[in-house]
Amino acid sequence: MATRTINHKLRTIELKFEDGKPETDYEQMLVKAYVAMHDQIAALMPVPEKLKYLYTEHDDHVTETENDFLPVEEGIGNLFTELSSLLIQKDEDEIAAFYDRVQDYYPNIEEFQKQLDGLSSESDDLEEQHKAYSDDDEKLSADFEKYHHETCGELYHNYDNYSLDLVSYDQDEQEFRGLFSTLGKADDAYSDLRNEVIDHYNEVISRIKASYDKWDEMKKMLSNYYDDQHLLDNSQSESYAEGTGDPASKPLYLIQPGDKRIKEFRNQFGLFANSRNKTMVINIPVETVNAMDTGMLEEIVLVLQHFPKMIDKMLFAIELAFSDEDGMRLPDDEWKGFEAPMRWCRQLSRVPCLLFFLSDEHARSFFLFGDLANDEKIKPEFHKGEPVLKLEGEMLQEACNRLGEACWFFHVFCHNTGFDPQPYIEAILADFDFPITYEQIREKFEADLKKGIHVGLGPVK
Repeated sequence: MATRTINHKLRTIELKFEDGKPETDYEQMLVKAYVAMHDQIAALMPVPEKLKYLYTEHDDHVTETENDFLPVEEGIGNLFTELSSLLIQKDEDEIAAFYDRVQDYYPNIEEFQKQLDGLSSESDDLEEQHKAYSDDDEKLSADFEKYHHETCGELYHNYDNYSLDLVSYDQDEQEFRGLFSTLGKADDAYSDLRNEVIDHYNEVISRIKASYDKWDEMKKMLSNYYDDQHLLDNSQSESYAEGTGDPASKPLYLIQPGDKRIKEFRNQFGLFANSRNKTMVINIPVETVNAMDTGMLEEIVLVLQHFPKMIDKMLFAIELAFSDEDGMRLPDDEWKGFEAPMRWCRQLSRVPCLLFFLSDEHARSFFLFGDLANDEKIKPEFHKGEPVLKLEGEMLQEACNRLGEACWFFHVFCHNTGFDPQPYIEAILADFDFPITYEQIREKFEADLKKGIHVGLGPVK
């Protein structure tokens, strides 16, 4: 018998071959596959220890986050207790001052949230690494079972036909199987540690969630206090979220009932719902304009479908406040007629009915025609220092189409909400004085409704 020694990094493989018998292609394939099984388990051997180290490091970050959350948790708790007392006293000045302090406290939560997001991302990354290791471990077991029963089966059944000595191979494979036991012990130690870290992580996240829930409840309490006309009633939407609403009377929701953004709106906009407030000022930083980011304002309007009593208050009530790099509000003559703000206003037309919520007549014009003015398809003329867009011919037809689309969409937006859009559509048509009537809008809407109108949100390219 001749002994063949293969020095693998995991162990020394020793196989005996019978003298005088030529080595067949099958035997060469078998030895190659046997070495490959060693390679496969060698790749997994260091992983449990590596993951143990990463999870230990992660647990340190969990503890750090837990400690950093303590002042935030205490701050939210104190604010909640104070508000509960103020609402009993109903001192308007004190509550107004408290509202300002709540706004001032936001940066504390936002700063902590960055840390929490980092921890969450780290947790997700570790989970992906764990899954990859588990998948590879399962594959190793499956591959070895297949190797032993299929690849080695010929040697065990017809060993007389081969020079490879079955006894020597079987002894070597039994030693090789010991590597599985070694890997298993390492995996058990890693799994125990991982479970402890995950339990710790979940415990901390649960505490943070409880505190965040208290913060949301506090915002809701403030919102309810200021909502003196009960405009933030979304019972209709909730009936569909709960499955009790009449399907035949369901509005054509763009954001589906039960969406978390509805609750967020409910908790944040009580102050504007107050009867003393008439205008909602939205600050638009220059970086938002340059990025053509209109998502926040679009979302506010889309969520309004779920608060039909708020629609009337919000109509022509959103004031755009463009600001420069230093956060200073730009006067009208420094943004009206300028390309970037006009294109930004035109970008808002992704939600066509948003036209009805803008307070400034020039912003509404830019909403409809800002791109045409920038592309010099129409040119603004100035009367008493105010830019006026002159439309005629093909551009007038395009303008009519765009205005008609916005009015039609507003009908879709209000359908079955209980809010009647007719007087507002008539008002904006009169404001622009285009050759288009409310009757035309209504007729098209009703015809499309019979055919079936399907609306929804999609990704923006």
